[in-house]
Amino acid sequence: MEAQKSNVDPAGVGAKPKSVSLVERAKLTSRRLRHIAGVVEYRSALAPAQPVDSVTALKPVGPRPARAGGRGMSRIKLSALLMVALPTLLAILYFGLFASNQYVSEVRLAIRSMDQKSKDNLGSLLANPLNIGAGQSDLYLVSNYLNSREIVQHLQTQMDLKALYSTKEADMLSRLKSDATMDDLIEYWRKMLASGVDSPSGVLTVEVRAFAPEHALKITQALVARSEALINGISERAYQDAVSFSTQELQRNEERVRVIRISLSQYRDKVGVINPAQTADVAITAIARLQDERMRIEQEIATRRGLQNSNSPVLVNLRTRMQTLDQQIASLQGQVTSRDQQRTTDPALSSVIAKFDELQTELQFAQKSYEAALANHEKAQAEAARQHFFLVPFVQPMLAETPKYPRRIVNTILVFLASFAFWGIAVLTTASIRDHAL
Repeated sequence: MEAQKSNVDPAGVGAKPKSVSLVERAKLTSRRLRHIAGVVEYRSALAPAQPVDSVTALKPVGPRPARAGGRGMSRIKLSALLMVALPTLLAILYFGLFASNQYVSEVRLAIRSMDQKSKDNLGSLLANPLNIGAGQSDLYLVSNYLNSREIVQHLQTQMDLKALYSTKEADMLSRLKSDATMDDLIEYWRKMLASGVDSPSGVLTVEVRAFAPEHALKITQALVARSEALINGISERAYQDAVSFSTQELQRNEERVRVIRISLSQYRDKVGVINPAQTADVAITAIARLQDERMRIEQEIATRRGLQNSNSPVLVNLRTRMQTLDQQIASLQGQVTSRDQQRTTDPALSSVIAKFDELQTELQFAQKSYEAALANHEKAQAEAARQHFFLVPFVQPMLAETPKYPRRIVNTILVFLASFAFWGIAVLTTASIRDHAL
């Protein structure tokens, strides 16, 4: 009865709450329907299309499953541990506890020559710019030689290089294996040697590493001695090449002078005349004197012929003397000239003088050529001596007091950075592959 009274309350208080409750219920139902529709759409997007009944659609939706990101993060941490932390820890243990000390012996070398002052002159450099790199090329040659097989074989013969680097005092990762071949030793030697040329200063710096300071010093001293022998040999060869041509030319001209002198001496012995020119002058003077005597006798005969009988003893004697003079003049003229064709054994002085002058001219030319060759030879020797290069170790190798290698902290940091970079690249590559696979 009271409920009915409340429904028919004249003030209308109970009618208004009843209408409001219906509206709220409608709104709530609408919200639930929209929520169910959203769930159905979400599941249909994730799973293949299947018939969904009303009961399944109206089931309450539980919490969504956790994403795979958690497992991904665990995998990244594990990879970082294996690829970054573990190598860095191993590097710390190795360089901190096991890595052997390596000592360094350093030497600095330069190439100099007898003509170094002229090369240091700016005017000389401008006049001959090729002198700028004349010594540096030898420095590069020495640097290449120190990395060659020949120097390793030389050191192996001198001090047993293999035994020095395979010592038990070094750790297993640093030392040379005991059964190493020559090729292994050469490859290992190139790791223990550092050489470089500073072009502006023209200095070759050589560093040798060893597991004992005395070993490093011994090896460096042997390198310096061998390098000096190499440069001296090259300079000597260059000196011989520069002087050899002038020496051959000098010997050729000397032999030519000797042969001509022998020919001249043999010709003098053959003709029996020491100086044909002087002999010819004497013969010509005698001929002139005899001709004067003959003219005087001929004048006297002409004078007496008008006063005396032609058979007088005086005229006969004068004619006899004139005939004798004619014979002497003819004989002397036959010696000087070749008009007398009956002289077949002894040549005329004119031909002797011609041959003698020819030999004398050849001898003079040969002597002048010999003098020029001698001057060129002396000049070539002086020039080659000025261009002679020699190696100067102006920083001598010293006994190391503290080890220089390995650089423990630096190497550990490098291992960490390299591992971190490799790990980062691997993570980015894996993520990129997964993104392209979805």
